[in-house]
Amino acid sequence: MKILGIEWSSQKRTLALGDWAEGKGVRILATAALSGGRDSKYFEAFQRAADQAGVQKGDIETVVVGLGPGSYAGIRSAISVAYGWHLANEAKLIGIPSDRVLARKTFSDHSITRVHTLIDAQRGECYHALYEKRKEDSIHTVQALSIANPEQLIRQESEGDVFVGADIQRWFHGRPHGDLSLLEGSPDAATLIQEAENMLCGPGSPDLKPIYLRPTTFVKAPPARISLPDDIHFHGASSEQ
Repeated sequence: MKILGIEWSSQKRTLALGDWAEGKGVRILATAALSGGRDSKYFEAFQRAADQAGVQKGDIETVVVGLGPGSYAGIRSAISVAYGWHLANEAKLIGIPSDRVLARKTFSDHSITRVHTLIDAQRGECYHALYEKRKEDSIHTVQALSIANPEQLIRQESEGDVFVGADIQRWFHGRPHGDLSLLEGSPDAATLIQEAENMLCGPGSPDLKPIYLRPTTFVKAPPARISLPDDIHFHGASSEQ
């Protein structure tokens, strides 16, 4: 089974092509980054990866998407591209939380067993979750994803805690660069495909929604009131009845 992974929840937007066979696991064939982070470069990036992997567009049977949290525009664009594959090739769709992908990548890159993931939520807040690595590389959620105040997280920090995120230093003013408890990292498409391995034999989900924890509110603006100068008159209308 040929797989396309799309992870655009951070500024480092990547895609990957993988291959999966039951009993053999996932094999990453090629990866590519979107130059400049622009969605318009998607097809160029895909073609670079496809040429490297020897994969044709029609070979893609499953598309795995990072659902965030993170860049809402990037995540929606990724979902739109995935739906395009679904409609054109009847590709199966799978959505994975991007913070979980970040945790898996961190466990792969570093010899640690617990990590706090921090993703910018704007307004001086962050998306926070705590993950633990267990036997056979399985990942357990210790604290579910929520919106947190970084200063409160720092006050509650325990000895041995490790934090990972893009531009991680921003949350920890005064900490020296190179602090082993602060790791720079972003989710990527290759790790996204690997995290989806246990779901590849399932039916998938045609309903992909961005992970956005803030309540959405919509207030309809009142119609604009326009005041006209006294010397403007509408022809054909009479004020006298």
